[in-house]
Amino acid sequence: MMRMIHLSAAALLVLLSACTQPALPEDHYYRLGGAAPKAGAGGTLSGIVEVNRFIASGLTASRAIVYTDSVNAREVRAYHYHFWAEPPPIMLQNALVSYLRAANAAPTVVTPDMRVEPDFIVSGKIRRFEQVRGAAGKVNVELELSVKRSRDDKLILLKPYAVSVGTRGATVGEAVTRISQGINAIYAKFLSDIPR
Repeated sequence: MMRMIHLSAAALLVLLSACTQPALPEDHYYRLGGAAPKAGAGGTLSGIVEVNRFIASGLTASRAIVYTDSVNAREVRAYHYHFWAEPPPIMLQNALVSYLRAANAAPTVVTPDMRVEPDFIVSGKIRRFEQVRGAAGKVNVELELSVKRSRDDKLILLKPYAVSVGTRGATVGEAVTRISQGINAIYAKFLSDIPR
């Protein structure tokens, strides 16, 4: 009888241990960061500048951080546990608003939710926003940015911007740091391209 109880207890322990699963990895969330521009670092727009939400499609529009492999660059994948704190179209819009304000690029820089009549409208499109993993690790950022004058719908500037920044490691944190540097470089070039 005692042997039967011990066997039952052992069987119960084996059954319970089979039901337990290892803990799932923890989710990680990232923000863009970087150096603020110097005041007066580029062109100046006189009036109210409205920065629209960026356009993105596919994986680039989602919060999951996107990556490719240097061996198979055509295959685009997304991390399961590494996310942007906000979707990239909103995050890049907010970063550009902050950048233009810090650079004093215009007297007032707003987003469409302020519901004011802008003098200029800045629009952006995300073409690439990804980490490239492999022996020669890097990040690729490609944006298309434009400035339009509202009163006559005249296109002041329309230009593609692309930057690749090498990474020292394959970590997502390192890629986010380099993506931030790439975004700052693109915004600085965009600001210098805006006619005075």
